[in-house]
Amino acid sequence: MPSTASLGEDLAALVSAVGVPLAAATELSHRGVDRVAPAFRLTFADGTTLKGTRLETADTAALVATLAPDLGDIVARIVAHTGSALLSEWVEGDTLATVACSDALLRRCGAAQGAVHVRTIPAGDPREEAIHWRRNVRRRVDALQEAGLLSGDETAALAALALRHAPETCAVGVCLVDYCPENIVLRRGEPCLIDIETVSIAPCDYDLARTWYRWPMTGEQRDAYLAGYRDHRDASAFLLHAPFWHIAALANGALFRHHRRSGAPALPLAALRALLRDAEGGAP
Repeated sequence: MPSTASLGEDLAALVSAVGVPLAAATELSHRGVDRVAPAFRLTFADGTTLKGTRLETADTAALVATLAPDLGDIVARIVAHTGSALLSEWVEGDTLATVACSDALLRRCGAAQGAVHVRTIPAGDPREEAIHWRRNVRRRVDALQEAGLLSGDETAALAALALRHAPETCAVGVCLVDYCPENIVLRRGEPCLIDIETVSIAPCDYDLARTWYRWPMTGEQRDAYLAGYRDHRDASAFLLHAPFWHIAALANGALFRHHRRSGAPALPLAALRALLRDAEGGAP
């Protein structure tokens, strides 16, 4: 039986509670300077395969464990949870990063995300939420300058662009946050998010902007995706304030990559600069 030391105390406890010897634990990804593995493919002696995930805090894990079960087949099913660890089902299949996405498939993916976004949750004042996010975006753009990733002129221009397109209100709901091809597997022909640790509460339009950032598509593909999304939720507010939400998603992505060293921040930074060029050129 392999050692469970690398799993951490909480995940090791969940593995022990399965009651079947662990046959193999395969690291799925790494993060940070120390290359810590937050996720594992866990194979048990009886042939069962599960995914084990270590989240940063127990509160984050508890939130995911509360939200994910209500989302149905769009996310992998949680098997067990304790402390900062989750056990979830292992969903077999190739991710969408390895297959050609037809317009019909993109529409199904968009519809799945839209169906999540219309779930009713207790929420605060939409105007206060919008104020919070305007401040949030400014702080994150400033943080990119402080980290030496943006110039003062770029920071000022992005802050002005974000303010110009900021919403007066924003709807908050259940969000997937990392809904993109490498995290989605087709299960019985329908999309299933296999990396569920980012499920949270956030503005739905921010979540959609995150998908735009993480999922490169042509204009025609985005149209197909939005057609499915609109089966459940109106996307007009997102499109009206798209520069604001794009800046929010890209700035967060760049800071995450910079601080966690989980990947170079060059891609989101290049996208932020492209937004500035488009704005200066009068692009919609």
